[in-house]
Amino acid sequence: MGGTGSVPQQSEGATVQTQPQAPSSGKRRPGGAFADLWRSVRREAVSLGRPPAVVVLLTVAGLVGTGLVTAAVLLRTTTTWDADVLRWLTGLDQPGLAHGVVRSVVTAGAFWLVGTVVGIVALVLGGRRRRPMIVVVCGLTLVVMDAFIAVIKTITGRTAPHTGVDQILVGGSSYPSGHTAHATVGLTLLAVLLAPQVAGACAMPSRQRWAAVTVGSVVVGLTTVILGYHWPTEVVAGWFMALAVLAPAVWVLTTSPAGPDVPESGLGQVGVGTESH
Repeated sequence: MGGTGSVPQQSEGATVQTQPQAPSSGKRRPGGAFADLWRSVRREAVSLGRPPAVVVLLTVAGLVGTGLVTAAVLLRTTTTWDADVLRWLTGLDQPGLAHGVVRSVVTAGAFWLVGTVVGIVALVLGGRRRRPMIVVVCGLTLVVMDAFIAVIKTITGRTAPHTGVDQILVGGSSYPSGHTAHATVGLTLLAVLLAPQVAGACAMPSRQRWAAVTVGSVVVGLTTVILGYHWPTEVVAGWFMALAVLAPAVWVLTTSPAGPDVPESGLGQVGVGTESH
């Protein structure tokens, strides 16, 4: 009978229609991992807010210093000083073991070496802390530093000391010292990343780590002049350029949420290289 309360009967063998199920929320969609990384980086960047005054001042100081040294070189006001200092420092180079040691020190400023070491440490630390911003900041810092150097080299076109002449705007690529800038950037990033709680028993105390950054940056810069690779003003420009690029990078790495506690007080509260680091 076909009353209103009857239930239709399906014939034997009939196909049962089912509603498609929504994808499980536990499954990661294609590209989901990259989306998660991007959201993590964006969230941390937003949480930073405005950089403190010390970061802005250090960045501006680095840019202004670079501009002043570059202008002095282009105006040829440093020619005599460069030649006198170069002559004195190259006189310190001695053949044999000492020369080999000096050449080895200069290698510490090679971009491929700095990039490799910093990249490996950043990847390991970023993975352990589940903080992709570490890798992003270190990678961008190295890329920006290298691009900054390339632009200034193209603008100045200065010849290297080994050519026997000091000329500008002739297509040279001596100014500024890339080895000095890369060494300064690389050593500083490593000092920030290699905090005691990350490196364990192998980590150096804060004072020693920052002393290593200072000594290493100065020694690499001076050895490039001792070997006659660069004019002295090119080393000074490399230090200023590194300062401009490093100030925001160190701030992000040291003051972001869940970041490495090096320096312990963050760049927003203390200056770079102080004992509080």
